[in-house]
Formats: sequence, C-alpha cells, structure tokens
Amino acid sequence: MPGKFTFYTSTIQDKNALFDENETRHAIGTLRFKVGDQIEFTNGLGDYYYGTINNIEKRLFSAQIHKSEIHPRKGLLTIACGIIKSTDRMEWMVEKCTEMGISSIVFFDGQKSERNKLNLERMQKIAIGALKQSHGAWLPNIELLKWKDILKLEIKNKWIAKVEVGVESLPLTFSNPAEAHLLLIGPEGDFSETEFNDCIGLNFKPVMMGKNVLRTETAVIAAAASFYLSQN
Repeated sequence: MPGKFTFYTSTIQDKNALFDENETRHAIGTLRFKVGDQIEFTNGLGDYYYGTINNIEKRLFSAQIHKSEIHPRKGLLTIACGIIKSTDRMEWMVEKCTEMGISSIVFFDGQKSERNKLNLERMQKIAIGALKQSHGAWLPNIELLKWKDILKLEIKNKWIAKVEVGVESLPLTFSNPAEAHLLLIGPEGDFSETEFNDCIGLNFKPVMMGKNVLRTETAVIAAAASFYLSQN
C-alpha cells in the first residue's frame, strides 16, 4: 500500500465520498491505490476523514467513511494583495499561504498594478494541491475583488502595509491570533496616495514589514508565517 497521502473532495453524501477525475488519476493511476485500501481526505472546510476505497471506475472512485474529525481554526487571517506581474510568483504565494492555514487570499487591481487579470481557477487548483501536501483541512477562500469591496470587508483588526518614508507605522504583530485580521499589501508599485488615505479614513492601522523593501509575495509570506507561528 502507498504511504501517507491526503486527498480532497467536495462531494460527500452520508458515509460515502466521491472523488473526481483529477483525484482518481492521482490516487489510482499514479499512486496505485486499490479497492480495500484505507485513505485519508478532507473537504477543505475543516473536516478530515478516514475511509476505505470501495469502488473504482475510469474517471472516479469512491470511499466509505469510517471516521471523521473536525480541525478547528485558531484564528482568521485575510490577506488582500495587489495583483502582480508574475503568475509563477503568485502561485507560489498561494501555495505557501495554504500550507500555513491562511483563511482568505483576496486579490485586487490596484491603481499602481501592472496587471489586472487573474486565473482564479488555476489559483484554486494550486491551493488544493498545497492543502493535500500539507495534510491540512482548511482550503483558503480565494477571490478577486474591486478596491471598493475590499474597503467594505467587516473584520475587527485592519492593517495596511505601506512602503513610504515618514509614515508613522507599527511593527506587524498578531498579539490576538484568535481574532479575525485583515492585512492589505500593495502591488509592485505600492498603494497610491488615494488608496492609502481611503484605508486610514476607515481606521486601518499602518504597519511595517521590516526595514527592507519586500516584494509583494514576500511580504504576504512573511505575514502568513508570522500569523502561523503565533498560533503554534
């Protein structure tokens, strides 16, 4: 029998889980699981399951669920960042944020963004792969929002990382990791003055990401790692 792997499905009915063509190709075609083998899987909503494969077809397979666990979240961090030019760097960012259990990754087209398109379906596939690899149970919410909708997000603790000399900022810390947090990080060109003032008017707190100027995806990963470590 193959080693330990975590699979993903969004289709669970009673005590039976159904896996799609991608999972079938991975589990059956590549890893050579067979009927009677025990597997572990998640629905990405905090539920982790243990089951036994009971049917295999060409493009799908199913498993009978024997046991399930709920993996509670310790805290919620939404990171909203500007779209950047490099697809590879954004995919890497989504992968690492998923591994560290970030609850939401929101992209926006900032006034200084050099790109305004995003393949959300591809990002979601990257997140599913990272969830499986890390044996996690929570799939992050990934979406693309307009700037005005970013400002409407109702989250208790709101932060904005601004790269600007002379702006009075606090170090980014998560002293209350069990609460919900929203952190805004700009694109390569940073936030515009208008965007920054929009946030200050809505009681976002400016924060520092260290002395060095970080790339967008580096700043996101640094914040995700800080939040992750504050809970462990």
